[in-house]
Amino acid sequence: GEKNAITGTHNIHGLLDILQSQIRAPSRDAKPSPDRFHFAVDHCFPIKGQGTVLTGTCLSGSARPNEMVEFPTLATQKKIKGLQMFRRKANVIQQGDRAGICVSNFDAKLMERGIIASPGTVKLIRGAIAVVRKVRFFKGGLNSGAKFHVSVGHTTVMATVTFWGAREIAAQVEKKEKEEEKNSAFNTTKGKDKSGSQPLGKSSLGGSADLAGLPRLKFDWNQDFLHQDNYLETLPTNDGHNEWNDGTLTRNGSENMEGGKQASLSANKLPPLHWAKLEFLTPVYCPMDSLVIGSRLD
Repeated sequence: GEKNAITGTHNIHGLLDILQSQIRAPSRDAKPSPDRFHFAVDHCFPIKGQGTVLTGTCLSGSARPNEMVEFPTLATQKKIKGLQMFRRKANVIQQGDRAGICVSNFDAKLMERGIIASPGTVKLIRGAIAVVRKVRFFKGGLNSGAKFHVSVGHTTVMATVTFWGAREIAAQVEKKEKEEEKNSAFNTTKGKDKSGSQPLGKSSLGGSADLAGLPRLKFDWNQDFLHQDNYLETLPTNDGHNEWNDGTLTRNGSENMEGGKQASLSANKLPPLHWAKLEFLTPVYCPMDSLVIGSRLD
C-alpha cells in the first residue's frame, strides 16, 4: 500500500509519458562526414605533458584521432592527438557529442572560444545570401537597407540587409511540398518512389540538423524577382485576402471577423520566408549553410 501511495503521489511514469510525447528527438546527420566537421569551442586549456585541450560541442560531421582540423581565425591546422568524452577516451565524435579534443604544439592563450573545423570548410566572407524568416514575436517592421547585428557562432557583426523574393520562395516551397505529398501517396500505394525527388533540407551551423525550421533552398541566379521595399509581413492570396486568415489584417495585429469579433493571428502560422542579402561591415568567418541570427540590439 505504501509503495502504491508513493507511486501515485510522484507519478514518475506519467511524467515520462508526457516528456516522451512532447519532446522530439533532434534531427542528426544520418552519415556524419569528416569533411563537414564543425566544432564549437567554449574553453581551451593546457595539460602538462599532453598538449592543449579544447572542450566544446560537435555541431556537424565527425572527427577521429590523427585527423587534421583547422583553426580558421588563426589560419593554422593541427592534428588531433586524442579525443575524450565524459573523462573516457573516444575513437570518434560526431554531431551532438560533448567532447574534449587534445592537440599538440598549440598555445592555449591564443583561443578561448571559437570554431575548429575540417580544413577549408570555413570561409572568410564579406557578404552572403540567406533564407530568412522574421521572429513572429518581434513587433517592429524590417526595412531593406537597415543595419542589423548578425550573430555567426560566437561572432556578432553589423550587416546591411536587403529583403526580396517572398512570393517566389512561397511558390517554390509550395511546389516542392506538393511533389513530396504526391510522392508520399505514391509510396503508400506502390511501396517505392521512382521520382527521385529529394525532401527539403534544413539549415544549420554546418550540418543538416533542424535548428530553426528553415528549408535549405538553392538560389537561382537566373530567376526574375518582383521588387520589394521591405520585409513583407503577409502575402496576398489570389482573392486579395491575407494568406494567414480569411479577414483583413488590422494595424494592431488582429483580424476583422464576422460580427465585429477580433481574433489574434494563429500561433501556427509563421511570417513568410524571404531571400536576404547580407553585406557585412567587417569580414566574418562563416561555414556554408550556417544558421545565423539577426537582431536589433539598439
